[in-house]
Amino acid sequence: MSQQENMELSKRIFSLDEAYAIRSGCTNMPYVQCSEKTVNDQVFLFEDEAQAKEFCAAWQDKAGPLLPVPLHTRPVPGVQGRAVSEVRRFLASLPTLDVDVVCFRGREMEEGQECYVSDILPAGFTQKLTGGGMYNPLLQLTGIFFCQAARLPREKQDPEELRLAEEEFSANLVKSSLFLAVLPPEGQEAGENLAKIPLAKCRFPFVKNKKGQVLMPVFTDIAELQKYAQGRRMAAMRVAFTRLHNYILKDAESCLINPAGFALALPKKQLEPLATRFGLKMEGPDPAFAPADQAKSESEQN
Repeated sequence: MSQQENMELSKRIFSLDEAYAIRSGCTNMPYVQCSEKTVNDQVFLFEDEAQAKEFCAAWQDKAGPLLPVPLHTRPVPGVQGRAVSEVRRFLASLPTLDVDVVCFRGREMEEGQECYVSDILPAGFTQKLTGGGMYNPLLQLTGIFFCQAARLPREKQDPEELRLAEEEFSANLVKSSLFLAVLPPEGQEAGENLAKIPLAKCRFPFVKNKKGQVLMPVFTDIAELQKYAQGRRMAAMRVAFTRLHNYILKDAESCLINPAGFALALPKKQLEPLATRFGLKMEGPDPAFAPADQAKSESEQN
């Protein structure tokens, strides 16, 4: 593809009013595939619903359940002439997943064509979005790949691929800072600086699985926390993995990483062995915050 053709394709993708993305049932996230030709990490976008369904049917034997997700352009209620593009919102989320490429297929195309995310989005957008430390793109990407591999039926799993995916995700996880959702005391604003609020007065949300086990939500980035919050008043508390054990509620069996995303349970007893495996030592609590067992909790049935 020439530079001119690539420019035209990127403009076409960015200007789409309607399209269909592909979601993985293994992760509740966009299906991400490593291209065999270019080794780029890519997602798929279709202009035609029938094409999207055809792709899902062709790949679900290897990739697990796949679902076409319609992306529309919707008017802003009460604001004449304003609209929100779900296509652009989808494209804008890709840098937070460390996705390099959109494989796009228009109605007239016999096969998809790759276009770099950096060419589709405005110049400097990715750096502005991810440069503030509120996102962990590589952790999200490796988590997606691990869960896509681990949640296939056993007979369809590739043991070596699964081993490598787990290794890469775990290595990124222990080096990361994660986010905890904190419910401030009644009457306090969620946006207030947590350092000024004694943790003993705050509440930590948790969920229960079908077995009645308590799991404490942990998030790779601020967007995943916001997806979980769904408009409820919650503050964000950033914690290094090596300090995470200080803040897990006593009755919690596990962390639940990204409950609104790939929803990966990590037993509390595995935190220290995982850090040790990669040459790290667990640390005490951040001096700015008291340990989690001094905080109240709020139950949510899952």
